[in-house]
Amino acid sequence: MQQSKLIIILKKLSNIQIKHLEYFVQSPYFNKKKEVLQFFQHIIRFKPSYSHKKLDKNFSLNNVFDNKKYTIKDIGYWTSDLVQIANDFLVFEAMKKQESMFNNLLLTQYNSIHLDNFFQANLKKTKKNLAQNKLRNANYYYHSFLTNRQENAFFDRQKKHRHNESLQKTVDNLDLFYFIEKLKYSCELINRQQIVATSYEVHFIQEIVHYLEKTAYINEPAIAIYTTILKCLLEAEKEEYFENLKALLSKNSHLFEKNEARDMYMYGINYCVKKINTGVSHYFKELFVIYKISLEKELLYDGFYLSPWSFKNIVAVAIKNEEYVWLEQFIHSHKERLAPSFRQNAYSYSMADLFFHQKKYAKAMQQLLQVSFDDVFYSTESKVLLMCIYYELDEIEPLLALADSFKIYLRRNKLLSDNHITVYMNFIKLIARLAKTEKHETKKMKRILARFNSLPKIANKTWLLAKVNEKM
Repeated sequence: MQQSKLIIILKKLSNIQIKHLEYFVQSPYFNKKKEVLQFFQHIIRFKPSYSHKKLDKNFSLNNVFDNKKYTIKDIGYWTSDLVQIANDFLVFEAMKKQESMFNNLLLTQYNSIHLDNFFQANLKKTKKNLAQNKLRNANYYYHSFLTNRQENAFFDRQKKHRHNESLQKTVDNLDLFYFIEKLKYSCELINRQQIVATSYEVHFIQEIVHYLEKTAYINEPAIAIYTTILKCLLEAEKEEYFENLKALLSKNSHLFEKNEARDMYMYGINYCVKKINTGVSHYFKELFVIYKISLEKELLYDGFYLSPWSFKNIVAVAIKNEEYVWLEQFIHSHKERLAPSFRQNAYSYSMADLFFHQKKYAKAMQQLLQVSFDDVFYSTESKVLLMCIYYELDEIEPLLALADSFKIYLRRNKLLSDNHITVYMNFIKLIARLAKTEKHETKKMKRILARFNSLPKIANKTWLLAKVNEKM
């Protein structure tokens, strides 16, 4: 039973969902077999693992049922029945959360059995709910389309030969839904195509953009935003599109659910990163501003917690902008909003990184002592940072000793990719050579610089280059 579809589904349900599913199984509408209920109640005694030996089919047959009356084949039939009931339950649970979809289906039923007064009352309620909806995303226009379509179907059944406003609204809302989704997914395709070595076909997107720019549709916030994102992706050299995107998001991001608003801001973040990677350094400031806005709008959180990678990126960008006062307050205030499994390491390493850039090396080393080395990322990054501290303090012997032990650690570590190992090994070799070279040893420094320039992948590359230049 462990690998059965039923057990796999049950393992994913919460206790309250299991209870509600039991009500489903008890209902004669969904289940008319008392054996199915009896079998279900036997199974859920062993939640949440469902691994007890008493779940064996033969045990169930011999101890829960009269094995003279039933066979193993019956167990299979009941299991299939329960899977179907569970599927019905999952759909019903989802439908309860989709009020607009529920009302649309109800309108369909009222219209089909000619409950005209009921239809009109529910139509009025549905329209009111839509009018009160503050969102203007694709779903809003989709549910507006469904509502107008039901209204038009009701109008057609009345056989009245007069102007039908709902027909025009049906078409308009369908257009808006389609255009928004088309633009949204086209942006996604192009973005993935630029990140991953793959090819997608994006059909007639330029024709759609040209059409939209000639109509009032372009003033719809979702269409304006996704059209601008598309231009940022396709014409990154035209920085005015990025400026337009910032203005549009500042004015309209509240019109979208948080997940979608976050994705919109992520396009802005990615644009800044691409610009930085091409050497346009003033985009570090733009990136910092976008991260601050995203934090203020609570867009970077997964429920209560902030992603450790978002936390790390914000720390790095704030340091690059020398926003040290803001950063220290951010690290302290967001410590509790990191998942417990990351919290202490992320906090201690980030404080160490901040202190290092403030040249408070003793405090930085104290924070590094709090980092647990059972996390590969924080273990390797802490070693890099500690080597930088030793270098700044001119502690050459500890630096070289750490370099040797770090190389052994990298060779033995099975969790790091070859790419990451190369990045760290290059750093170790260069900082060790640099530490052993005196200032103004021109020939040696030229060789170190040449070696630096020949290696595209080096940890802490910007800091290391600055140290090389100091000795030239």
